[in-house]
Amino acid sequence: MEGIVEGRVGDVEAARAAVRKANESGYARLSLEVDGGRFSVLPDAVRIPSAQMTDARRAAFFEGLRDFAAASDGPVESTLRCTEVFEDCVRETLFVMDPGGRSLRALTRERSVTSQDHSEPERQPVTRPPMPRRLVVMVAALLLVLMGLLAWTGGWIDRAFSADISEVRADTAVFGDLLTIDVNGSWGDYVVSLRRGRSYPLTLAEIEALRHNASEPVRRVAVAAVVDGGPIWLRLEDKDGRGLVASRIDLRLLVESKDDAVSVRLPGRRDAARIRLALSAGEVAR
Repeated sequence: MEGIVEGRVGDVEAARAAVRKANESGYARLSLEVDGGRFSVLPDAVRIPSAQMTDARRAAFFEGLRDFAAASDGPVESTLRCTEVFEDCVRETLFVMDPGGRSLRALTRERSVTSQDHSEPERQPVTRPPMPRRLVVMVAALLLVLMGLLAWTGGWIDRAFSADISEVRADTAVFGDLLTIDVNGSWGDYVVSLRRGRSYPLTLAEIEALRHNASEPVRRVAVAAVVDGGPIWLRLEDKDGRGLVASRIDLRLLVESKDDAVSVRLPGRRDAARIRLALSAGEVAR
């Protein structure tokens, strides 16, 4: 079974019922595709077993085809054809529109069997009806909206238009010169590296001096985090001090090595103005 039946949709439910009726015959199987105001019917690309080639099945299949043509809105175009190979002959049937234009009729001829009839037939490519221009525009618009939403929720828009590193100030805040911050840009993100500062304590005496000279509790906690190698936070803030992103940092590596650095990658933001060291994550805008 090869070819295609095309036309305009009239009664969609009646067309679907007709295709089901043809398929339930067990003679062959059709697939219905509806695209806007048009339809196309294609047979499955399989060879039909001889056990299915009975007169009753043929009649039921053809009745479903005629019901389908009657459900269309106007004449249909058909290249649907069937080749039945018997021992002593080949029966070829072409399903075409009848002169009235509202139904299909079967034109059948018989010929002698050839060696090619027992080989797998080569199927011709089927030209499907083009997608309506309006539907193409709607699909393209939907894809653009979807890509925009993905870019927005995934932060890609912020990365693409993130503030340049020259416009983002690094602030050690309460840690002062115990630590230093280096900021570099990478594909719209900020790569922040922390190292020992010039006041980083190297001896127990220097540690005790820092603790003794801490004039405020927050400074004392900052000193403890540095000398113990504890966790602190890196905050990306806007010009008004609102948190945009916060990332936890472990300082233990700086205790073990004077040459190593702790690096953290912060996602770029359009409204970024400052990268600040903090003792807590604080409030971050969602």
